Amino acid sequence: MILSNIFSSATSISNSGSGKLSEMARVLAPVARVAMEHLRHDDEVCLKLSTALVVIGVFLEVFEIRHDLREKTGPFKIHPPEMPKWVIRAGFLGWLMIVGGVAGEFVFESAVSTWSEQLDSLSNALLGDAQLSAGDAAANAQNASTSAQEAINSERELEAMTTTLRRQIETARKKQV
Repeated sequence: MILSNIFSSATSISNSGSGKLSEMARVLAPVARVAMEHLRHDDEVCLKLSTALVVIGVFLEVFEIRHDLREKTGPFKIHPPEMPKWVIRAGFLGWLMIVGGVAGEFVFESAVSTWSEQLDSLSNALLGDAQLSAGDAAANAQNASTSAQEAINSERELEAMTTTLRRQIETARKKQV
């Protein structure tokens, strides 16, 4: 979150209020992107581990469920033997793993989602800046084209005036002779 806050502060500082990113934001953007992607990856790994924890917890519950099913569907429905302590412990551990895994999935899924949103915001800010820069470049190119055309027109006018003055000078020289 610190990285996204720093980048948000840097993006709010713009050059002349035009919506362009500041130089600081442009410098921070690649660093912020790499850091956010790394943190998102770490949270994705933790999310996968939490899911694995749930799967293992459900597997440990199988022993308790098997014992309970025998109790209800036994061939003679005689008092079933006491549940072995290891089955009770495995069941308890299974429940703990399921609860911890589901809680971890919630936390890490939220974190992955937050990092993805931050990366989208960063990409959108950079895209907006690139579009503004492209628009400025297009406007500058148009201005340069207009200026070049005006210079060409001025050159043609000067050439025409020069040609006219040369003819007038030649005509004046011929009259003197």
